[in-house]
Amino acid sequence: MQLIDVASFAVQSADADLPDSLVFGEFELRPGSRELLRDGTPVALERRAFDVLLHLLRHRDRVVSKDELWQALWHSRDVSETVIPQAVGKVRRALNDADGHWITTVHGVGYRFVGALEQPARPASGQRRLRVALGFAALLLLVVSAIWLGGRSPPASPADEATIAVLPFVNLGPDPDSDYFADGIAETLLNQLADIDGLQVASRTSSFRFRSAAGEATPALAEIAQALQVRYLIEGSVRREAERFQVSVQLTDATTGYQRWSQRYDGRWGEILTTQQAITRSVVEQIASPLLSGAIASADPAGTATDPVAYELYLRGRHLWNERHPQALAEAMVLFERAAALQPDFALAYTGQAECILTAATYAGLAPEAAQQRAKALLDQALALAPDAPETRMALGNYYAARTQWPEAEAELLAAVALRPSSDAAHMLLGTVYSERGDLVAAYSRLRTAQQLNPLHATVALNLAQAASRLGLHERARRYLDRVQQLAPAHPFVFGLRTVVELSAGNTEGLQALLQQWQGQARELAEAAGTDDINRRIACGMASLTLQQPEQTRRCLLPLLDHPAWQELGPHYQMLALTHLASAKATDADPGQATQWRTMAIEIGETALQAQPGSEILLYELAIARLGLGDIDEARTLIDQSLREGRMELGLMQHDVRLSDLRPDPAFVQSLQRLEQVQRSQRERVLQRYPDAAWR
Repeated sequence: MQLIDVASFAVQSADADLPDSLVFGEFELRPGSRELLRDGTPVALERRAFDVLLHLLRHRDRVVSKDELWQALWHSRDVSETVIPQAVGKVRRALNDADGHWITTVHGVGYRFVGALEQPARPASGQRRLRVALGFAALLLLVVSAIWLGGRSPPASPADEATIAVLPFVNLGPDPDSDYFADGIAETLLNQLADIDGLQVASRTSSFRFRSAAGEATPALAEIAQALQVRYLIEGSVRREAERFQVSVQLTDATTGYQRWSQRYDGRWGEILTTQQAITRSVVEQIASPLLSGAIASADPAGTATDPVAYELYLRGRHLWNERHPQALAEAMVLFERAAALQPDFALAYTGQAECILTAATYAGLAPEAAQQRAKALLDQALALAPDAPETRMALGNYYAARTQWPEAEAELLAAVALRPSSDAAHMLLGTVYSERGDLVAAYSRLRTAQQLNPLHATVALNLAQAASRLGLHERARRYLDRVQQLAPAHPFVFGLRTVVELSAGNTEGLQALLQQWQGQARELAEAAGTDDINRRIACGMASLTLQQPEQTRRCLLPLLDHPAWQELGPHYQMLALTHLASAKATDADPGQATQWRTMAIEIGETALQAQPGSEILLYELAIARLGLGDIDEARTLIDQSLREGRMELGLMQHDVRLSDLRPDPAFVQSLQRLEQVQRSQRERVLQRYPDAAWR
């Protein structure tokens, strides 16, 4: 059955007046057959990117705006606004147009095709070459062929499109320690599928939530597909006994419940990589499809193993790394080091080591600077071996984000997304980067994309709540936080962010309810002496001061000064606690103690700014401390600096009682008005693009 894409058909119909062939330089575009040739040789170009190039050629006499492309090609659908620059980027790569010879960008407006068209030239002879992917590309190609060659109706909803999830594979072997093999095969397949343009793959975090324990009932496939917002599901099992392995895989269309394809692979462990390569070659010989040819090229994994023993060590390391606790990270580090020693050009083994170090810095208290420098050296080594490995680009983005080097983080994460469009983690971290830079529209858009890819990830929902609150969409923020608690009832940051949302909204009843909730759990949390206790105490101190309850503020915050984790708190949180305590103490006419706390906050902030110059939140808390000491001019200057960074939340500034002495100042009033205009504009753009929340 021949498939007709409705959107592409509409574009072709609109361009019926174009000639059969458009020639520019060594390139030829054939609208009728939807081909792009270079010197007569086909050039792979994803469908949407082809539509963009065709539209720019048709309207080459003028600049084409992003809104026009969005309406003409995406038909104003609820998609990330970043799909347009991504599609243009794919066109540029296909045309080798890094210098803008064919397409120029008119910043803030759109794009224009600036090349000269020629008469059609005779196609040069040539034979299309297919690259063979090493890894689990055999499974990949059979899955893709079953999806695209099977025939289906035009899409009506996200779950009807090319959306797929790889469920955790079952270990059928006699050794329960072989779970790493089951997870590794599934994760490898998932990653290779995620590298294909046009195929949306549910993230590992969401898919692996459906791992069934022994004796536990498994949800129906239709329920799993609905939860993951996908149409197709891949299930599998593995068995390894001594040196032999067996992998069984099946693809199911959840809309019908029918199995679309299944396959079993057997071999000796020492032959696993060459076996995979042979399977891939046989599949390529059997499937003649331009789409699949492109998929083979896209799925060629960069930086992967060629040594089967190194590959096994890497799979074991990934399995342990996903556990995220100190002992597992230490063991994973050793396995990645052994894999790299066995195969020195195994780029992902170095990336795995760097990820262990960066994760340990977050979860295990490793010295951040030393950890980051060692991780950077490993990532540079991995990048030199395999510059197109999305895992390495993603890890580099994490490295730069941890150092608040936002432009560098953005560049690496955009590279990761270009290499692996279905990376929810890259989209989510990009949302954080854009949020830190004050572009809340781009931040919200990236986070919604991450939500579509990973609907069961609590951290995505948490970040969406934060972005919505900063946009003044407080009810939407509350819905996102409700979703976080559904997915992760004990999430340590929900209470604090709920407090921020109610503070920003000026909802005193909501703040009072949160205080009562904390009072009911305070003793239990204090005994645990963990992160949740610290986060809640800081949040309650903020709420209490806003509610003009200084004694309650002190009860919340004073224990933090002697808390075992006080020195491990970030400087922003230390300053927040000290300035709130100072404001509460000042109301009881004890200026000496209040002055001491404010002075401590200033010392902490000035030291921290040396490592994080321009940090808007540090500048803001410094302004609060200076204002409390009566230095209004310096406070105003610091506030202006923090606002120029673009990240401050309007609602918090409007209701922050610590700013009461600055509120009559005309310059401060004007600053708030400018911030309000920016927020209103961004909110309107978000509401236009996303009229409802991601979760109902």
